[in-house]
Amino acid sequence: MLEKFIERGPFVTGPLSVWRFVNLGACIPAGISAPGISEPSDDGTPLIEWDGDVVSIHFHDVARFRINFEDRSITGFDISPETADCVITHILHDHIAPRLLAELGELVLHASAVRFGDRLALFLGQSGAGKSTLATSLHQAGYNLLGDDAAIVTHGVDGFLAQTVYPSLRLFPEAIANLLGDDAATSPMADYSDKQHVHLPTIPEVAGDPMPLAAIFFLSGECGATEAVAAPMDSTRACIALVEQSFSLDPKDPRCGARRLAGLSRLALEVPAYRLSYPHDFDRLGAVHQIIEAIMTKHRPILPADRRGSLSR
Repeated sequence: MLEKFIERGPFVTGPLSVWRFVNLGACIPAGISAPGISEPSDDGTPLIEWDGDVVSIHFHDVARFRINFEDRSITGFDISPETADCVITHILHDHIAPRLLAELGELVLHASAVRFGDRLALFLGQSGAGKSTLATSLHQAGYNLLGDDAAIVTHGVDGFLAQTVYPSLRLFPEAIANLLGDDAATSPMADYSDKQHVHLPTIPEVAGDPMPLAAIFFLSGECGATEAVAAPMDSTRACIALVEQSFSLDPKDPRCGARRLAGLSRLALEVPAYRLSYPHDFDRLGAVHQIIEAIMTKHRPILPADRRGSLSR
């Protein structure tokens, strides 16, 4: 029963592989009261409640989860009978895992990661901006999609590195049909969304090692754009955008917030960032690719044999 929730994804390898998941279904453990009445947030942020080293996460009308940092366990309980198994997997992989990593000290961004040779590009933006679609189109053009939802960013000796939290790809049916064809292998992401998990044999099954991060692209999501444009962003605007697209278990925790802001500020100063606008037209994605390719060629990461300070903008 438990294996189907963790047989793939971020709990298979890496720092979360030592964590275990217990599914109690609709049961509520002794001593835990019903959640207080609260309205769901506009951005879908779950309700967070702390009790010492244990935190409860309440996904409204779906399920609750208790994260115990002492014994490294996650317990799912008070799960609505109407909640499908794929929803629990989606919550564990795409909501809890990146927030848990952030609480453990990692800098985690809501981003798609694409490999260009020996370096990575990250694509960030609001939900629906087209991160997964653009990343898939680049994958089909010969580059390597590593994951479409969350990426860990770390600062190394020679600059910033990035890696995906786990390999993933979720697309709407229209994007699947236009980019991959109707024969693409898919499975439901969640019963409340039309998005589908897409299973491509060319995407690695586990997250790879961190790679040099060469550039960050923020998708504007503008539907009215008439041409593809990548506008450089100054470090202040980039930092604000990074904060908006970063994961945090408890956004109200000042200690974790300060740590996250310090890391994102340094990232914004050292890695070039661009605001990417383009027509939402599958036939015109080639022009977007050319712009991205030119930027990735320009901003090559610093290698150990050629250290010349931080990346220039």
